[in-house]
Amino acid sequence: MANKSEDDSSSSPSSEKSATDKSKWPPFNPFVRHPTSRLGILKMMLLGPILVPIRLTGAILTLVLALIWVNLASLGCDTKVPYGPLRRTILLGGCRIFARILLFFYGYLWIHETREKAPENNNQQQQQQQQSPPKASLI
Repeated sequence: MANKSEDDSSSSPSSEKSATDKSKWPPFNPFVRHPTSRLGILKMMLLGPILVPIRLTGAILTLVLALIWVNLASLGCDTKVPYGPLRRTILLGGCRIFARILLFFYGYLWIHETREKAPENNNQQQQQQQQSPPKASLI
């Protein structure tokens, strides 16, 4: 039993803190301005005037093509009645493709989605809250 207390005292709080700091904080902070290297400045000066007009033209062209797609997909529809499932699928499918192309021209190659499962007791608490009547409060 004495060995166990010695082991607990031998682990210092500073070593635990440094281990949690490494896993908690990212190695690169995007909100801090980092100095640009000379090579980075040279690349911006040479490639900036070439790539900026290409990206701008591509983004404008994508928006124009998306507008044409939406007009063609909704051609002959009554605006007072909701779209049918086939027309909605065609319309939204094209809009998703054009949105992905537009994000590509803005500099996003791919966006990774992560979905986490809700804990079981959280679902049970939500079901209980939905079954119980709302409580009146005076604020």
